[in-house]
Amino acid sequence: MQPIGVIGASGDLGSQLTVRIQKHGLTVRTYSRTDSRATLEEVANSCAVIHICAPVEALKNLPKTDAII
Repeated sequence: MQPIGVIGASGDLGSQLTVRIQKHGLTVRTYSRTDSRATLEEVANSCAVIHICAPVEALKNLPKTDAII
């Protein structure tokens, strides 16, 4: 199963969402401007589902992807 992406993972909502996803045994790829474990490109290319927990402006830098956002 592909990992689930979370953009804005260091914020309040993103960090809570990341913990909940991991509690269910799923793999998470995270991106945040302040604390990133992956680049936006890596998240976009490796995840079938991406949750955006960041201001809408964050989407302007998201590369084209077939992921569900």
